[in-house]
Amino acid sequence: MIISANDKLLLPRLLVGLEEMRQQFDDGKPPIPSSTLQVAWNALAAAWINQEKQTYPMTMQALLSICSKPIGEWFPGSLPDNIPTSDRLLYPGQDLELTEWANYYLTEELQRSEEIVNLTNAGKVERHLQNLQFVNLLHTLKSARDRVRAQADYVKFRRYLIGHPYTTRQHISDIFALSSIHADKAGDMYVDCSRGETYYLCPNCGPLLQKHGRLRGAKPDVCSDHREGPNGNIISVPYVHGLCRLKTAIFERVCLHGITEIKWLDSVRELIGVGRNAIVSVEDWPGIDAYDLRIKFKDGAVWAADLKDYFYPEQLANALKEFSVSREGLSFNTAFYVIPDRRVDANRNYISQLVSYKLLSDAYRILTISDFMSELSKYARRVKRKGDSL
Repeated sequence: MIISANDKLLLPRLLVGLEEMRQQFDDGKPPIPSSTLQVAWNALAAAWINQEKQTYPMTMQALLSICSKPIGEWFPGSLPDNIPTSDRLLYPGQDLELTEWANYYLTEELQRSEEIVNLTNAGKVERHLQNLQFVNLLHTLKSARDRVRAQADYVKFRRYLIGHPYTTRQHISDIFALSSIHADKAGDMYVDCSRGETYYLCPNCGPLLQKHGRLRGAKPDVCSDHREGPNGNIISVPYVHGLCRLKTAIFERVCLHGITEIKWLDSVRELIGVGRNAIVSVEDWPGIDAYDLRIKFKDGAVWAADLKDYFYPEQLANALKEFSVSREGLSFNTAFYVIPDRRVDANRNYISQLVSYKLLSDAYRILTISDFMSELSKYARRVKRKGDSL
């Protein structure tokens, strides 16, 4: 197959091929380029020779080295508008570790495209199949006749996945024995661990992988301090019968950002006591994930909020949309998109850059977690004072 540098599927082929090699590497197998990666490799080489920009990468190591450089310096064709030219496909020297942007593009842009899925043979793209399991389960819950039970079971299920990246098959059976989400469906989100192995968990970024004597997390740009011993912050997970871990795609879709999400949701719930006689109810993921949080106040006001965690404001801008209110009990007066404080700490212009896209109506506000919590505390106190004066 011969493709041109401007073929819109050149970048997808390259990313899917790198991801397949990463999975081989993580499974302890020799990383061998698939036919998908080979096609992309040949097209890149031909384009570089024609443009006299790059020498032909004779070895896989040379190709990986190029992929760890800013993409604007070497990619020969046109790039999608939402791709920062300063970013890379691989972290330099990180053993086939896709960057946050590459993971985002692979999951959000490629695997939702029927054309790309057909091109790369969905049966061989494990991430797509893993994501499909979760999507199908969501569809089943949203179609359930007993919506109240489905909602409660979804919250229980999602909190379980986030709180138990490692678990056992027996524990899954015990927890979901009486749930509308059968234990086998919950268990589908996990893969069995190997007998005799010891696994490691970071409280901030989840399961860790051993790579060349080092423990690596899923977000090295955010959390890279994974030291063992008394001064370390990692948790050892020794093998027990039936031990299993979240599948990679499920972890990245639900658990990776969910760790921050759960801390935020729980901190909101703690305000119920402080805001007694002000906050009537707090709902997690109402409408089975129409958005993340719904707060109802005693004065009748309703807030809706959704937590988003993207490295680049351009990425987040593409993800912003009006919240769904198609079902009863999802309406609101004020809506918020909430982002982790670390994003603004790293880029002081993050919110102003995001707001400049002006993609949402004036009913929506964009705040950091700490600013949202401050606004919530102030409003709850105001409602409480108003109620006490009546």
